Amino acid sequence: MKNLKKLILLPTIVSMTLSGCTFLEIGFLDSSSSEDQNNSSYEDESSFTESSETSDENSSDSTYITSDSSSEDNSTDDVSSSGEDSSSEDSSADDSSSENSSQDDSSEQDDSSSEGSSTEEGSGTDSSEEGSSSSYSEGTESGSERTFTFSHVFTASDFNSTSAGSSDINGLTFNYTASSYLSGANGCVQIGSGNNPQKTAWTLSAAFPCEVTMLDYEIVVFAASSGSGTVDVKMDSDYTYSKYFSGASASYINDNPGLATDDFAFSMTSTADKAMYLYSLSFEVYVEDESVSDFLYTDEEVASAVTPGENSIPETVEAYADITKENYYTDVDLNLTGSSLTSELRTLVSDMTAYSYETAKYALQYTDEDPDNPGYDYGLYDGHEIKACWDSSATWNREHVWPRSRMILDNGSSSIKESTKNNFSDLHNLRVSCPQSNSLHSNKYYAETDSSNAMYPNVSGLSGVHTYNGDHRGDVARICFYMYVRYDGLTITDDTTILESGTDNTMGVLSTLLKWNEADPVDSFETQRNNRICRYQGNRNPFIDYPELANRIFEA
Repeated sequence: MKNLKKLILLPTIVSMTLSGCTFLEIGFLDSSSSEDQNNSSYEDESSFTESSETSDENSSDSTYITSDSSSEDNSTDDVSSSGEDSSSEDSSADDSSSENSSQDDSSEQDDSSSEGSSTEEGSGTDSSEEGSSSSYSEGTESGSERTFTFSHVFTASDFNSTSAGSSDINGLTFNYTASSYLSGANGCVQIGSGNNPQKTAWTLSAAFPCEVTMLDYEIVVFAASSGSGTVDVKMDSDYTYSKYFSGASASYINDNPGLATDDFAFSMTSTADKAMYLYSLSFEVYVEDESVSDFLYTDEEVASAVTPGENSIPETVEAYADITKENYYTDVDLNLTGSSLTSELRTLVSDMTAYSYETAKYALQYTDEDPDNPGYDYGLYDGHEIKACWDSSATWNREHVWPRSRMILDNGSSSIKESTKNNFSDLHNLRVSCPQSNSLHSNKYYAETDSSNAMYPNVSGLSGVHTYNGDHRGDVARICFYMYVRYDGLTITDDTTILESGTDNTMGVLSTLLKWNEADPVDSFETQRNNRICRYQGNRNPFIDYPELANRIFEA
C-alpha cells in the first residue's frame, strides 16, 4: 500500500545554514557487469542466485535476454545496477538483477560496499562565506515571490552521447563539453568509466536571462566504489568552489553563496580510473527585476499525466472501457471456497488480451502511474517516484513479482524475448521497479526476513537517491494470488524446502502472504492500476477487488 503523501522525486536542498557536503550512506549490491554499460532495451533478471537464468537486457529484440553482457564499454562501474529482473535468474528481463546490473570494481559500477566521502579541496574565492550581499530580504512577501527554483534529475537523454552539445532543461539551455564515456545507469548519468575515465573536466554550464542572486545550490554525485573525483563550481569571475568526493555513497555538494551572477557552471573530473555518476542539480535564485517572470522549473512542474496514445503509450481497448468491478464477476459465485472458487475465477481471468514484453515497458508507464503524482510511476519495493518514461532500464525495470524462473510452465525455459506474449508478459505481474530493488528480489520468494533465497518486500539502503515510501507487502501478496489463479500449474506453499530449491513453479510463504494481504490493505494506487490494466488486457485481479477471496481459497 502506498502512503498518500506526495513525494518529491528530487532531493531537497540541505540546510542553507551549512555549506559543504553531506553524505547519505547507501548499500550496494555486489554483482558484476561489464564496464561502460551499454543500456540497451533489455532488463536483466540475471544472476544473483545459483539458479539464475540468463537474461541481459542488452540485446536486440530478436534475441533472448541473457544475463551476462561483457562488452568492455558496457559496464556501469560498480554501483548496483540497472536491469529488469536482473539479479537472479529471473533477472533476465525484468526481475533480473538489472539490465545494467550491479557492478564490481572491475566493471564500471563499483561495488557499493564502500562509503563515499566528500571533502573541500579548495575554494578559490568562496564568496558564500560572506552571506547574501544582495537586496533580497528573506522572509518578506516580495522576497518569496521573486525566488525561482530549478531542480532536475539527469538522464542520458539530456546529452548527445559523448559529443559536446547543448540541451534545454526546465527553462535553461545547458551547454556541455565532450566526455570520455556517457550513459544512463543507476537512475542517473554515468560520466567516464574504468576503461575510459574522465580525466579532463566535463563541464555543464548555463547562462541566466538576467542577473540573479544565487541563494543556494545542490549537486548530487557519487562514484564507483573505488572511484573518486572533484566537482568544481564557478559563477562569473568571483566565485569558485571545489569539492572532492569518493566511493559509492552519494555526496551532496552544496553552498549558499548569496551572490549576484548571470551564469552557473560546474565540472566533474575523475581522480581515479573509475566511473563518476551525476544524479541531480537544484538551486534557488532571487530576481530583483519585477519585469522578469519565473523562468525556472522543477521536474515535477514540467511533468504531465501519462496519456494512452501519446509518447508511445499504447491505446487502451475501447471494448474494455465498460468493465467494472461490479459487473466483471457476474458469472462467478464469490461465495464458493477452495478449488471450486479457484476454478471459476481462473476461467474468468484467463479470458484476456496478451501484450508483448516490448509493449509492457510503455504500458507500465500508464498502469503504474502514481495517482498522487501524475507523470511519475510508483516504484515497487522502495516507493521511489520514477519519471514515467523509458530509458532502456537505466532508471527502472519491468520487475516480475512472481519470478520467471518460478513459472516456466509450458514455456520450456525462463528466457524471454521482447516479442514474448505469455505469462512472462502479463501486466498484472509486472511492476515498475528501480534497478537496485529489482536486483535485490532476483528470483527469491517472499518472507518476513531477508535471506539468500527470501526477500522482505519493503527495502531500504539502496544505491543512489531514493524516497523510501509505502508498504509493499499487500501489493506483492495480491499479485501472487492472481498469478496462482490465472496460471494452472503455479503453486503457493508454506514448505520452505520446496521454496529454497527455486525450481518448482512455487512461491510463498503462503501464510505470510495471507497475513500481508490483511496488514497492508488495497489503496488508491492498486485500485487505479487494476482498472488501467483491465483497459488493456480485459481482465482484473480479483484479490484487489475482493481481498477476502484469498482466505476463501487458501484456508478452505
